[in-house]
Amino acid sequence: MAASSSSSSSGLGCKYDVFINFRGEDTRRGFVSHLYNALAKKPINAFIDAEKLRKGDHLSELLTAIRESRLSIVVFSQDYASSTWCLKELVQILKCKDTNNQIVLPIFYEVDPSDVRKLKKSFAEAFAQHDRDSNAEMEEVQSWRSALTTATSLSGWDSRNYENDVVLTEEIVEYVYRKLIDISSTSSKDNGLVDMDSRMHEMHLLLYPPGGETNNVRVVGIWGMGGLGKTTIANAVYDKIACRFEACCFLKNVKEGFMKHGELLMQTQLLSSISDNKVGSSDISSKGFQVMLKSLGQRKVLIVVDDVDKLEQIEALLGEPHFFGGGSRIIITTRDSQLLSVADVIYNPKTLSDSGALKLFRQHAFGKNQPTRDYDDLSNRVVKYAQGLPLALKVLGAFLGNKTIREWEDELEKIRKIPQGGFHDVLKFMLSGAFPEVTD
Repeated sequence: MAASSSSSSSGLGCKYDVFINFRGEDTRRGFVSHLYNALAKKPINAFIDAEKLRKGDHLSELLTAIRESRLSIVVFSQDYASSTWCLKELVQILKCKDTNNQIVLPIFYEVDPSDVRKLKKSFAEAFAQHDRDSNAEMEEVQSWRSALTTATSLSGWDSRNYENDVVLTEEIVEYVYRKLIDISSTSSKDNGLVDMDSRMHEMHLLLYPPGGETNNVRVVGIWGMGGLGKTTIANAVYDKIACRFEACCFLKNVKEGFMKHGELLMQTQLLSSISDNKVGSSDISSKGFQVMLKSLGQRKVLIVVDDVDKLEQIEALLGEPHFFGGGSRIIITTRDSQLLSVADVIYNPKTLSDSGALKLFRQHAFGKNQPTRDYDDLSNRVVKYAQGLPLALKVLGAFLGNKTIREWEDELEKIRKIPQGGFHDVLKFMLSGAFPEVTD
């Protein structure tokens, strides 16, 4: 398989952050290896093909990896065009640019961009050989020419403008990192998540502190009052970084799970998710959870333990941190900060900004329909009552959405009479009716 900073898919739409297209003989041992290592340290999940792939018939694996990447980097080097593999990959990359809006970034490494675009010097020699090669179809060779012309028209980097590869690599990695954050923010907005880009960035810095060791096992706690959006944040982070791990597990509503199903079933759920084989309760009973966890062999895992209210729940599910492989990340959400003594760092999210709160409320109250101006003042009053709590805004939006202005005024008058500072009483009042299900 390909060498990448993740060895399995999380089942998400994109398996990799970056696909690197390059000619191995020119750049593998130098520039590309430095670039790949710098991306991994950020950490950015980059795909780089192992040399053995090109010695066999594995082009389909490479083309699949391109489709499963958010962004592609194309490294044009002196003998790039002599590789039919590189050219076929380039055609696929540009298809993904057109169909999936994949970002494509060209790097001209020790070559003149005009030589690539106009097929001069080594590029002219390579295509003269392709034209003579009876194995290459004329139509396919023409698609390679067109791909080179298209790719060289994109904004990128010319290595000749930099004093050394270190400076060039740093600039590329920083640009890619910002682009991936933009993609993540856009995805969050498309999914109806509000104020999530800043929260995702804060969580990323806690999970992967700048200059910190990335191969350790790191535990991050998310702490705050009910309704703050702890689970939503954990879920968004999980979706973003799950592709970097060998195995993943998101255990939701752990407190409820322990109450309804018991410790054994929760342990079974965790082990089944992060092992290659299905695990049954009888297996854990006979062998012991800790023993089975240890037997997984130091896998690099991502685990979210959501909504715990007792330290015993954490201890029962996670065992000892050294059971997990280097680079593992564990996220725990709770309303009780005292339970997070096991965490390396604790994140306490802020309530939503006024603009974010209004946006979230409108999403749940009006959906895609634009409210009339008659609702503006009422909506602002609701946002003030909700005090920036995402769950409260969702509940209030679902509760008031289909009501008339007169009904809004009546309901808000009832809410106004509830003592200030007791907004969880407001939530109880709202949830006492038959409203659509909403989550923290």
